[in-house]
Amino acid sequence: MMTKASLVIVMATIMVVGVFGTNFVSDADALKSKNGASRNTDICGLVLCSDYPGQKEAFDANWSNGFLSNPRTVTNVDANDHSDSHNTSKFVPSSHNADQEFPAQLDVFIHKFELDKISADEALEGMTEVYDAYVKARITSDIIDGVGEKLSLYKKGTFDAATAVEAIHLTAEPQNVDPEYQGALDEVIHKFELDKISADEALEGIKEAHYGFVDLYVTSEIIEAVEGKIALIDSGKLSGAEAVEAIHLTAEPQNVDPEYQGALDEVIHKFELDKISADEGLDLYVTSEIIEAVEGKIALIDSGKLSGAEAVEAIHLTAEPQNVDPEYQGALDEVIHKFELDKISADEGLDGITEVYDGFVGLTITSDIIEDVGEKIALYNSGKLEAADAVEAIHLTAEPQNVDPEFINAVEEHTYQLELDDISLNKAFEGITEVYDGFVGLTITSELIEDVGTQLAVYDSGRVSMEFTLEEIKEIIEKVERAAQKSYSEGGIPEMKELPPNTVDIPAGTGVPGCEVDDWCYMPSSLTAHVGDTITWINSDTLPHTVTSGNADADAVGLDVPNGFDSGFMSADDRFEHTFDVAGLYDYYCQLHPWMQGSVTVE
Repeated sequence: MMTKASLVIVMATIMVVGVFGTNFVSDADALKSKNGASRNTDICGLVLCSDYPGQKEAFDANWSNGFLSNPRTVTNVDANDHSDSHNTSKFVPSSHNADQEFPAQLDVFIHKFELDKISADEALEGMTEVYDAYVKARITSDIIDGVGEKLSLYKKGTFDAATAVEAIHLTAEPQNVDPEYQGALDEVIHKFELDKISADEALEGIKEAHYGFVDLYVTSEIIEAVEGKIALIDSGKLSGAEAVEAIHLTAEPQNVDPEYQGALDEVIHKFELDKISADEGLDLYVTSEIIEAVEGKIALIDSGKLSGAEAVEAIHLTAEPQNVDPEYQGALDEVIHKFELDKISADEGLDGITEVYDGFVGLTITSDIIEDVGEKIALYNSGKLEAADAVEAIHLTAEPQNVDPEFINAVEEHTYQLELDDISLNKAFEGITEVYDGFVGLTITSELIEDVGTQLAVYDSGRVSMEFTLEEIKEIIEKVERAAQKSYSEGGIPEMKELPPNTVDIPAGTGVPGCEVDDWCYMPSSLTAHVGDTITWINSDTLPHTVTSGNADADAVGLDVPNGFDSGFMSADDRFEHTFDVAGLYDYYCQLHPWMQGSVTVE
């Protein structure tokens, strides 16, 4: 058995061998492999040199020479050091994080040059020594190779010294190329936008800035894209202000979609206000520079498959895909809300839902939600879902964020009654099973529903008791609720908007349970007014809502309540106003999302 002292001696021996390598293996070349061929037995640290990054030369540079002679690495060189000496021995290249350490070592000389502490020639001499140290250690990367190319161009006389320093600076820090390039172009474009220079002067300035980078042999996808626009300018296909704008958008691709959507919205808004006809609106689209998706819609227009107001709406939704699901959900909710209020039958509800679905499909607009609703409609048409079940299935499919909350509420109704001893364990378990089967029967599922189904299947196999299964289901639900609560708390309460007096905001996100926890479903949730005051509610959410007198448990709500009110269906950005002529406390809620509650006190 090895003692602690023996272990220390062995470890010390390994460390010494690691530093001095083959000095202790003078006859290493005499060692043979099993087949008689000579083996590379050079030792670099605790591995064979053949396995060390950069092999023996890199190890010697890193440890045998660097460690024993205790040189300064470049990262420790003082930027205030005015020494003209650049001894290569003080650079210790490392293959670990080379793309971070190599630029940092170059920056020492670039920084001195920028502060006029050394000349461009002296900076290049220092950077060459850094580069040569990495090459000698056989450490390479795209950045190191790029700097090597720039040094070669300098040596050939392609660059003067100061230009070479700038080229190397950008090459060593490629993440700065686009921002510096965009900044150079923006300086010119901004003068044009302020009418300080003409479009032709701006184009001259843009070309000068562009070729300043090209002449440094520095490029990027953005620089190459601008090169394409300059080629169009030189060929006469782009000119004047149009050319400046084309380059502006090309150089800042993150702004293309917002500016494009803004341009389309300006036209669509005129159409919605009846200031132009649908055909006039489409003429403007055809002459606009458009993205690929809108081009597809215009092809349908040109082929006669879309026309008039329908075509305008198709382009509107295509240009703003983030609005597709909210608008679709809003259209469905308008129909479903009438069914829930018994204003229409389930069959009439499905007719309306199908009409909405066909309307979006007819516009060649789709999304995951639209496709999932289409599947539910197909199940109804095939007789696999009854009318009322189909409406409920479509309601949940169109608002997937509500699936788990509704499932949890249905399950907890039974667990709560059990805790109060209002029902037996068997009755609670039977109720939970019915809830699960009900969702599955609607072809509605989620990870939570599947997990509960797994527990029910384990119980059915006879391996666990009913009590154990119920506890497991409660634990699964509590875990989901904790995660949801954490998500809401991390998201924080929305900031209260600066609103005119007697105005209530319905914030974004209230269509999902959680806003009731901190009482921000309506902001403010409680308001005090005077007799004769008019209160305005604004729906800032993407989902539809209502402002309805009463609450979900009341026998009478809305206009059936004395002095009651009901906004009806409020889509995104809709407003509802009500004037209070009688003093009192007025509770109200959202019929679509009953956890949303507020009140108005009239004095």
